[in-house]
Amino acid sequence: MSYSICLKGFPPAESARVAQLVTQGGHRVVRMVDVAQLVVTGPDASREIYQQVQQRGVKLVTWEVFRRSHLSSGTGDEATEAAPLMAQAPQPLMEDKEGQLRFLDFMMKKPQPYEGAWQGLIPSADRFKHLVFDQPTVDTIKSVAMGAAYDYPQASEGETAAAKTTGVLWLAHLLKQPLMRLNLHGQSDSGELIARYVPGSGADGIDLGQLQALAPRLSKASRDILAQAESSKRGLTPLEMHFIMGNERLPTVNWRLQLGALPIALEHGLWFLMDEVNNAEPQNLERINSVLERPRMLMLSEGDGRVYGPGGDIPVHPLFRIFATLNPAEYAGRNVLSPAFRDRFTLWHQAAPPGEADYLATIRFLATGHHPVVHCNGKAYQAASTEPTFELLQQLPDWDNLARHLALFQISMVKASGTENGPASLGRTRRERYSFTRRTLLSTLEFVHRQLAAGAEPSRMLLREAIDIFYVKRLRDVADRNAVAAMLRAADL
Repeated sequence: MSYSICLKGFPPAESARVAQLVTQGGHRVVRMVDVAQLVVTGPDASREIYQQVQQRGVKLVTWEVFRRSHLSSGTGDEATEAAPLMAQAPQPLMEDKEGQLRFLDFMMKKPQPYEGAWQGLIPSADRFKHLVFDQPTVDTIKSVAMGAAYDYPQASEGETAAAKTTGVLWLAHLLKQPLMRLNLHGQSDSGELIARYVPGSGADGIDLGQLQALAPRLSKASRDILAQAESSKRGLTPLEMHFIMGNERLPTVNWRLQLGALPIALEHGLWFLMDEVNNAEPQNLERINSVLERPRMLMLSEGDGRVYGPGGDIPVHPLFRIFATLNPAEYAGRNVLSPAFRDRFTLWHQAAPPGEADYLATIRFLATGHHPVVHCNGKAYQAASTEPTFELLQQLPDWDNLARHLALFQISMVKASGTENGPASLGRTRRERYSFTRRTLLSTLEFVHRQLAAGAEPSRMLLREAIDIFYVKRLRDVADRNAVAAMLRAADL
């Protein structure tokens, strides 16, 4: 059996010889730990290397053990110990067993099927056809699953397109759980979250019976409308109601209480997702602090002063859960959240941005339908394969190498555009930095697939045209375009 092997801790003079021996043994040498099935360490391996390998959950073995067990006929104790480590097949990413759902190594009880009028808010499967279960994505989903299982308020913070929102939506789809998603912004206030008064029609508080009781005092035109509705055994249409009110000179405008998303979710057992939560002003978010505590409670100072929670007017539905997503505070327009608000989110997950291996996994998944192998606590997992979304991509010449080159180019563009922790080499004169994410990569691949489906001849030029459209033409300065041209040459594109 052959493996993808990453060599770490070998002196430069010895590294080439070791790589040659590994290749001659039928294995493939890779540069990154993330795409390796096995890490082989040499005499110069540092503690940091071991920590990195341990965090990613990849199997590790020393060069001596690997050489004896796979490059010679040695049968020492080391070889016996190493063989099962490298032969371990990945487990299914998730399993449904007797009312319990396992995701990675986390078990959660499946809730009863939702029954209610809000089933239309269950996320549909169509929106997840591009979702690849790579390492950053499954780490985020596991945090969301823990929040859902233990009823912890859960927040995911990270760069744009890091699958923060998608993780919540996908789990809601998997559990058939209705979800109410609220995108917060600079003008969001507590009325949008809790409740507010809005203009209403004076007809809101009037029903057909009340008007029929007053029929003797109404004009003939109004009585005729009432009689017609009664003979047809129906209520009044909005137009008929407004005609009667105008004809009888009844007031046509009043105010009514409109509940926000949070009270509705509390009462009816919906998941409540606050997207881009740090776009809103912190003082407006403090209003929901009591909902983030245990037991949950919310009192409406608007309207009749109803109370949600223990001892109140309306109990909190047991299926209610609350989640939040946010970008780093360094993003334009983001606010710094108060420590009191942050502290009430029991689970706070830092969503890692995708790396080169994750971009490569995305490209391969879209073309082949195969998910990458991921790791959790020393065990390997892999999601079941699906029908490829862009299968025609495999028609491109030397497809596998082309995918690797595209992943290298993508990560180069991401790093060159800068992050909250690093400077940008592209767009240094701009007030806002460029952004190249999974969405950019997805658009590029989709364009190529559509061209192939329309009968275009498979060639590298199709990919170069797509890169020009979705990457190069986004850049304003000639110097930036020249820099990208250099990245394309470095990636052999």
